[in-house]
Amino acid sequence: VNSARITVIPNSVDTDLFHPFANATKKFDFVTVSRLVPWKGISEVIQVSSRSNSSLLVVGSGPQEAELRELSRNLGANVQFAGEVPQAKLPEYLAQAKFFVLNSPYEGSPHSLIEAMSCAMPVVARENTGTSELISSGKNGLLVGKSRTLMKHLRSCLEMR
Repeated sequence: VNSARITVIPNSVDTDLFHPFANATKKFDFVTVSRLVPWKGISEVIQVSSRSNSSLLVVGSGPQEAELRELSRNLGANVQFAGEVPQAKLPEYLAQAKFFVLNSPYEGSPHSLIEAMSCAMPVVARENTGTSELISSGKNGLLVGKSRTLMKHLRSCLEMR
């Protein structure tokens, strides 16, 4: 196909709903929004959060929820599970955290990441996924990959607190 005939239409976000909250109280260091399934990497986020003595808000539900709750209890991690949240309320949950984390090893153009970025949240996500089309590491977020682990990036975030 002639490249002049190709148009990329990226995912979009409702900026009337997802916008920065200037005076929001930050109760958590990190928030992740996801369906709670193994390939989203939430267990690693919980483990890293526990090892770094940081607080984590997990928004979403799914078949791995009970396992993730048990992991949090066993680690003594400071994790709160919000469950499934209506889209209209999601910005209020995002506003409660300092940083957004998306740890899935494969994504297209994830809405949760775009929504967090629209709220002017600093974001951390895996490289070699669709997230690298949205994040320029070190400029508008951090990309986790071969050179920097999730632990290193989350610790970097905590140093900025």
